[in-house]
Amino acid sequence: MAFDINNVGMIVGGSELLSNAAKPVVHAVLWRGTTPQDLGAIDRNGNSIAYAINNLGDVVGVSEVRKERTVFLYSQGEMHDLDIRGRAFAINDQRQIVGALDLEERGRPRGFIWNSGKVRDSHSVN
Repeated sequence: MAFDINNVGMIVGGSELLSNAAKPVVHAVLWRGTTPQDLGAIDRNGNSIAYAINNLGDVVGVSEVRKERTVFLYSQGEMHDLDIRGRAFAINDQRQIVGALDLEERGRPRGFIWNSGKVRDSHSVN
């Protein structure tokens, strides 16, 4: 599955891995032309999905860690856990990331913006 494409034609999404596991394993994938690259997952036994890519080739998405979802930033060949429980849906060329938080209480979703290592959620924005 594909979710985003940047100005130079790089595409991100996810792909099921060949596995004997009872539950399918899906990893974030980056396509350059027709060649897919498995971006891995934060937890090597977990799943991941890439939702967005900027024009610099930075990728964001979600990865499973001990049955929780965490936001990742894939940059310069490495996947980094941003320690944000939720999902990232977009990244711009200034590396600002937006997404949705996974909240302990059910109810309305809350958005977030990540900028230079700091997270602000939609309740802290006035």
